[in-house]
Amino acid sequence: MHRTDHAAFSETIRLGCSTFPEIEAGLFVPVSNYTIHFENNETRTDMKRCPNCNRTYTDDALSFCLDDGSPLVNAESDPNATLVYPPPRDTSPQPPPPPSYNAQPPPSQNQYGAPPPPSWGPTPPPAPARKKSALPWIIGGLVVGVVFIIGAIVVLALIGASVKKSSDNGAISSNLGSNSSTSNSSRSTSSTSSDDLLTTKWSGPDNDDNKTRTYEFLSGGDLRMTGEDGTVYCGTWTQTGKTLHIDINGYTREGNIQGQRIEGTGVVQGRPFKWYAVKSSEAASTSSCSTSSGSSSSSSTSSANLLGTSWRGPDSDDHLNRTYDFQSGGDLKMTGQDGTAYHGQWTQSGSTLHIDINGYTREGQIVGNRINGTGVVQGRSFTWYATRQ
Repeated sequence: MHRTDHAAFSETIRLGCSTFPEIEAGLFVPVSNYTIHFENNETRTDMKRCPNCNRTYTDDALSFCLDDGSPLVNAESDPNATLVYPPPRDTSPQPPPPPSYNAQPPPSQNQYGAPPPPSWGPTPPPAPARKKSALPWIIGGLVVGVVFIIGAIVVLALIGASVKKSSDNGAISSNLGSNSSTSNSSRSTSSTSSDDLLTTKWSGPDNDDNKTRTYEFLSGGDLRMTGEDGTVYCGTWTQTGKTLHIDINGYTREGNIQGQRIEGTGVVQGRPFKWYAVKSSEAASTSSCSTSSGSSSSSSTSSANLLGTSWRGPDSDDHLNRTYDFQSGGDLKMTGQDGTAYHGQWTQSGSTLHIDINGYTREGQIVGNRINGTGVVQGRSFTWYATRQ
C-alpha cells in the first residue's frame, strides 16, 4: 500500500465507518488478517481501539470512542491481528412501536446541541404612569378662593354696618327726650368733657409771631383769649378727652393736652402754624367774655347765621341723608334717614362750622346755602355736605 493509500485509510479509520456509506450499508465485507503498513514498512503499535465497537484510533489525544463514548484501550501489537468491524445495521423497516400513554415527548432538536432559547424574555418596562391634568385642581382652587373672598367682603360689610349703627346709637342717644331748654343737660358733651380745662387759665406763644397769648376756658364753652398787647378776643372751645378744639377770631386751633402743657396747631388765612400753652396757677375769670367795646360773646354773635336753621345732606361713606337742626345754646339735633335722632354741640366762627356729636367731629365751611364739610369716625375720614331747607 502506498503512502497516500496508507494516509487515506488511516483517515478512514479515524473518522469512522460513517465516512464510507458502502461499508455502513454492508456492501463490502471486512477483510481478515489485514495489516496496516505505513511508510518505511513500519507497523503502528500505538493505536487505540474501542472495546465495544472495536473501532481503532491513531490520534493519541483521543481517550473516548466517538461513536458510543466508551473509554479507549491500546490496540493489540500483533501485526497479523484481524480488524473486526461491527455487524451491518439492520435497514429493514421496523413496525411502529405500540402507543404508550406514558410516552415521553421526543427530545427537541436542540437536546444534544445548543440549549434552546429561554422561554422567558426580559420583563417589559412598566408603562409610564399617565399624568393627570392639573386644570381641574386649578379651577377648583380659583372657585374656592373667589367664594372665600366674597364671603369675607360680605362679613366685613355686615360688621361695618353693625359697628356704625351701634356707634350712631351710642352715648349721645341717651339724651333723646331730654329737655333742650336746660343748658346744663343739653350740653352734656361740653360740660362733661370740659372738666379738665373748665375755669383754668393757660398762656403760650404762636410760632409764627412768637407773641404770647392767654387762654381762659369759661363755662358754657366760652373762651377768652388775650393778646400780648392786651386785646381781648372771644370764641368757643370744646374738649373731647385730651383733644381740644377752639374757634376764635375767624380761624380754628387744635390742641393735645399733655398734663400741664397743650401742644397745638392752627390755620389762619390759609397759613398753618404751631402753638403751645402752659397751665397757669391763676384761675380763669368767672365773668363772661366781652370785647373792649362791650359787645356780647362771639358765641352768640357768630351763631346768628345758623341759629334756628335746618340743613339736610348725605355723607360720602354711606350716602344716607341727615338733617341738622341748629338750636339755641349751641345744641344740635341730627336726625338720620331712618328717623333716629342724635344730640350734640355746634359752634360757628364766621363761615367755619364745628360739630361734636356721637363721639366724633365734623368740620364744615358755609358757602351761601350750602355747607361743605369733612369728618372722622373711628379713624376713617369722610366728606359730607348739606343744603339749607
